[in-house]
Amino acid sequence: MIPVARGPEPVALRKERRVRLSRAILAKQQGQSVEFAGYDTMKQQLVTALNHKCCYCEMMLRKEGNPVEHFRPKAGVKNPGDSALDPSRYWWLAWTWENLLFACDRCNTNHKGNQFPLRAGTKPLSELSIDLDREQALLIDPARIDPREHIRFVFSETRSRFIPRPVNGSPLGRETLKTLALDEPDDVRDDHVRRLTQHELPPLRDILASNDSPVIQAYWQRLCRKLFEPAMPFHAVTWDVLDSAVPATQRATWGLSLPQLGRAEPPAKTPLFDPQDDPPELANLAAPLQMQVRALGDRASPAEVQAVMRALLGQKDWTDEELARLLQRAPDTVQSYRKQLASPPGPLPTS
Repeated sequence: MIPVARGPEPVALRKERRVRLSRAILAKQQGQSVEFAGYDTMKQQLVTALNHKCCYCEMMLRKEGNPVEHFRPKAGVKNPGDSALDPSRYWWLAWTWENLLFACDRCNTNHKGNQFPLRAGTKPLSELSIDLDREQALLIDPARIDPREHIRFVFSETRSRFIPRPVNGSPLGRETLKTLALDEPDDVRDDHVRRLTQHELPPLRDILASNDSPVIQAYWQRLCRKLFEPAMPFHAVTWDVLDSAVPATQRATWGLSLPQLGRAEPPAKTPLFDPQDDPPELANLAAPLQMQVRALGDRASPAEVQAVMRALLGQKDWTDEELARLLQRAPDTVQSYRKQLASPPGPLPTS
């Protein structure tokens, strides 16, 4: 597990959240279920940003068949020992960029699922809060925290393999390993380590034994470029295997260094609704009507648009230009809807 960086929030996600979150808020107010969709459009960007690897176990992945990971579960939380699912967490973050990652099905579905443990005495976020730093989560968010400060691989003599262990008993490291089952045997990761020890380390030891400083440095640089190429899996265990084989004191003798792994992003607070997406007229509306306007998007049916337009016209006499901005529709479309709303209803059908 290494630090990862998503990059800036895609504009498409911001616009998707405006519609999807508004619909979710309205659904919650009406006691209806929330439709969780729309964030999959960001999968390709997440896959590319995370170098086609699971953000937790570093397994190489295909985009197809692997889910967008919600760090804070979108459909409620149920930790071991909980009697029931808590549906109040964290549905409003389903479309928030800082909550989206890319993970393998094993880590996401088979192990993490709806778990999201917090430190004892920590209160969960209140609904619609985006102040993520107020929560003291016991899971490592690799986009905000450097996992290397909490988890390292060490060689186990009893198990004859490298296994991940918490650094200095780190509670975050311990709980992350437990929740994601990262300390369980992993055939793919173990095969990777076996190739390292059997194919990469023997020639490295021969080169080191030559005591030829320029040759050693050139070989080390080529080896590191190969093993830590961004798309290569398992950077964390690779680093620790090399660190074990060539300790820091020996590296210092030859002027060798191991690369810094990944980079975490500075904390961000993406607003749930970005003011730049709202026309100035929206500020004059009551909160429920604001939400109905935002919930329309560009895929709403004519009937849905007319229903919101009827509610708007009940507030004041808007110009076509104002309605066009509010509804994000062309002025001639607004004029057509206005005429339809002004027309008397047709006669009732006769039997």
